[in-house]
Amino acid sequence: MATLPVTIPVNREFSLRERIADHLALMRKFKRILEDVERPGRHAHKFPRPPPGVSGQENEGKWRVQCLLMSAEVRYSLYLQTLERWIASYGLKSPKDKWPLPPWDVAIIFYAHLLSPFNFQSDIESNFQNLWKAEIEFPLARMRSINSDKGSERAWMKEYPNIAYQAVEFTLAGDHAYITTENVMDIHGYKCGSKHCLKKGAYVIQMTEWSKYRVGRAKLTCPGCKTTFTNRAFEPQTLLEFSRAAFGFPIFNLWDSPQRQFGKQGFVDRILALTQAQGQMPDHVFRYLKFLQLMKESKSILVPTLDIDLLWHTHQLSPVAYDKYCKTHVGRRINHVDTIRTTKRSTGLDDTARLWATWYGESYFDPENTAKATEIERRKATCKQKREDMEAKLAAYDYNHQYLKKELDEVSDRIATKRASIRDAHVAASALGATVARVEAAKKSVKPSLRLFELRYYSQTQKQQLRKLEDKRRPLVEDYIHKRREAETLEDEGRDLWRELERHNRKWKEAQKERRLLEQRLAAEVALATEAIGQFNVDGLDRRDDQHQQQYQEDRYDGSWYSVVPSEVQPCMYPIIDTANDGRAKVRTWADTYNPTRSYAGYSGGGGGGGCGGGGGGCGGGGCGGGGCGGS
Repeated sequence: MATLPVTIPVNREFSLRERIADHLALMRKFKRILEDVERPGRHAHKFPRPPPGVSGQENEGKWRVQCLLMSAEVRYSLYLQTLERWIASYGLKSPKDKWPLPPWDVAIIFYAHLLSPFNFQSDIESNFQNLWKAEIEFPLARMRSINSDKGSERAWMKEYPNIAYQAVEFTLAGDHAYITTENVMDIHGYKCGSKHCLKKGAYVIQMTEWSKYRVGRAKLTCPGCKTTFTNRAFEPQTLLEFSRAAFGFPIFNLWDSPQRQFGKQGFVDRILALTQAQGQMPDHVFRYLKFLQLMKESKSILVPTLDIDLLWHTHQLSPVAYDKYCKTHVGRRINHVDTIRTTKRSTGLDDTARLWATWYGESYFDPENTAKATEIERRKATCKQKREDMEAKLAAYDYNHQYLKKELDEVSDRIATKRASIRDAHVAASALGATVARVEAAKKSVKPSLRLFELRYYSQTQKQQLRKLEDKRRPLVEDYIHKRREAETLEDEGRDLWRELERHNRKWKEAQKERRLLEQRLAAEVALATEAIGQFNVDGLDRRDDQHQQQYQEDRYDGSWYSVVPSEVQPCMYPIIDTANDGRAKVRTWADTYNPTRSYAGYSGGGGGGGCGGGGGGCGGGGCGGGGCGGS
């Protein structure tokens, strides 16, 4: 099979080394924020107190991260609203280097939202249309270059003078992050819908109360009138409806999304470890283009390696450009899904390795290994030979059994001829019968001149008429009887032919069944040869022929640029609230066959925004179980 030509062009959104460097620097800042929030040292007193039952350094750290992200989830909508109003004042074409920057906690949610492109587009187009029209994107370079921006803070404070702009700030050296003030993570701007509070101002909801309401473990009580509201806000659509009524803007289901990217030994950790060890990232733009070309040619779920996924993430940080690029050059919208089941992701990984080796003649996970490339070409040749053998054997089988079809067709033709003869005989007999009936009716129409009891007297003319009619009827009756007997004889012959047809038909069906079994066996051999093209075991065993050859050793999870994130290393935590049972947080991994819609004590897990996703899901390298791709 010839090498697949790469026709998809390079684009600045994912190819500029400065942009990728900005992205890496941003990930380091986000990682620093989450780590310093988890272990805040002397700033621990500024965080909401853990609820009863949540104790121990690990769980308290998770609680603080959860508080930050749940607060940022609400503040993210405040930022989008601020940005939309700023654009309304300065125009859709206003320079992006003047746009207000997001606060650091909000930037983490913004970043995670962008990595679910279908959800992001649906959420923004449904709730902040002008942002999509203005081609919103993540301000990578600006966020990297500064730790705080006074102009952005003024734009925020103009809209929300009673809500702090930054919940998190960096030290002057930029090497540590800290919480700005106490209670900064409480939820501000809540307005009760009760008639008792209609004329009162906005309230502040403490994070300890909001977190339980947010995940459906408790009802929300208004701080002013003490009215209690439903605890169904953990359902994405209900959350949107509630937030519009209570805050005047939507809240998207995003607080848990960053944990899939920034979890220990996850995508971000592995990328940062690689860039720290190697100094800079190699040029993998062409591999990303080859990956996109595979998306264009195949409808399979494809799983990116770390190098490809980094460029893919970078591309998605310009969502409007990403959407246009995919529709123009891939032919459809491409989603990125990081909640794929482990088994489905594993299948997608095998498919990606096979397609990559088949189309590009190199190992997906070890592209610089020339020995593997040579082995792949040998396997491709073997696969091609098996396909040719399959075609030849099936052609030979068809040739050797064509007489059965010929005999079947001959009998079928004879039956068709016999049926026509039977039909003609019946038609002729029916016509003769009708003629006889008419003659007999004519005889009956001749009435006797005189009738005495049983005696009939006909005139001489009548007698002559009756004799003529009888002379006409007699040969007609003989012909009618002859045709009836001829039709019966033909029907007997037809029944014999039908039995002969059934015998030939059974032989033909048996031959066809035997051919299908042969085809299935040969197709299975071709499938095994095809699957083996890009498969190499981590212990050095060639999966195809079980030979011990060290040059074929392969590890898909070795932490190199050409590896992927193992599903089992990413714990997807249930929310840390009042753990009444044993005081410990509930933790499951994606290796436990995670179901994104499974509920635990009122919490509905799942990633991405509250908007609708689209197209086929996919699977990739980042996040719990990996990010992914799919087309609409």
